[in-house]
Amino acid sequence: MGKKIDKFNVKDNNDGTYSCRLSIGYRKDPLTGKTKQYRPTLTVSASSESEAIALLTLEKIKLYNKGKNVVDQLTMSDVIKRYYEIKTSLRANTRVKDQFYFDKINKRFGTENITDIRFNHLLEFLYALEKHGYSKTTLRNFRNALRKYFNFATRQKFISENPMIQLTDYDIGKGEDTTKHRSESVSDDVKKVIRYIMKQKICRSYSLEHRVLILLTLEGNLRPAELYGLTWNDIDLTEASMEINKDFSSFTTKQAEKANLPRTVIDDTKTRGSHRLLPLSSITVKLLTSFKKECDSFLIRKGAKNPGKYLFFQKQEVKPGMVVKNACGSGLKSKLYHASKYLQVKPISPYDLRRLARTERENELELKDRVNKYVIGHVKDSETADPRYITSMYSAAKKSHPIWEKILMSIITENNVNKTECKTN
Repeated sequence: MGKKIDKFNVKDNNDGTYSCRLSIGYRKDPLTGKTKQYRPTLTVSASSESEAIALLTLEKIKLYNKGKNVVDQLTMSDVIKRYYEIKTSLRANTRVKDQFYFDKINKRFGTENITDIRFNHLLEFLYALEKHGYSKTTLRNFRNALRKYFNFATRQKFISENPMIQLTDYDIGKGEDTTKHRSESVSDDVKKVIRYIMKQKICRSYSLEHRVLILLTLEGNLRPAELYGLTWNDIDLTEASMEINKDFSSFTTKQAEKANLPRTVIDDTKTRGSHRLLPLSSITVKLLTSFKKECDSFLIRKGAKNPGKYLFFQKQEVKPGMVVKNACGSGLKSKLYHASKYLQVKPISPYDLRRLARTERENELELKDRVNKYVIGHVKDSETADPRYITSMYSAAKKSHPIWEKILMSIITENNVNKTECKTN
């Protein structure tokens, strides 16, 4: 490695770039294990030969260092980049959500060597975020992101000691997620908003689609991604059942470009435990049947096609002869918000519908906890790996479904329905 690095046989490519082939010694071939001479060709963009030589010198120094002290050269940004390169199975939604935390962490620590970052630096960073006004939930997510990256660095032996271990004794970023228990305090408001929407005349402002979105969310305790990932192939109107087996995510152009993803992604469910087959109530089947006829008539009228058989797509953007290429949310979030504002209650989100359904299920003593966990999608992945488990749990959910159907009617109707005399019309 004693060769001079300031002499180059530089080639002008006549397109604003300069190239040079270097000899960096010998390295083992990772496939065969044989030693081979390492002679990479470097290309840089430069306005002159002198500038190109300066840039090529820097690149050659990096290549020399790469073989002997890689860890000392790794920055926090490098570690995070390697984490996402290796974690190819990460869901698209996770990658996009991580981007917010990555950007903040990278802004503070990105250029620092991973070996130079100490726990007191991380502690100061979290306290600064708290002082800046971030919520306990966001602080917890920042802490989780840091833990994730430093655990990865430790496993890969980029660092010998994990600074997050020393951070364990500090409470900053350990706040409980209050939104998980929010439905207990606002369940009456959620019911009020649901009943208001359900009793409105079917029109553009309160369409049949909005009612279907609400009912399906309540029936399956669906996350928004699960709801918009449904297709007509997942709905069996004869059997009165639906299968949740995928997620739909949509991103802004900026989010998609940063994460190197398309604008819309159909992905696996959040966990394997979220894959489930569930029974449907008679009122849901009735509205779904009407909604399917409405969608079919719309497509015929437009001369359009829906080869993906998406339940929900943006009808306003469908032009004559067009092929529907993506599923799409249909404004349930904004509809719930505007109804909340009109009724002068706290803003309700689609997640509040899911939390309400879960709370109502858990409060009903006749519904077994094992069945509730299955319906909500909170069972262990190892259990759902066996198809027989889904079949058996579907049968159990179907047996107890009449109890849930009465609960559902008491949620969506203005007057509390007697649970022994449930009506669906």
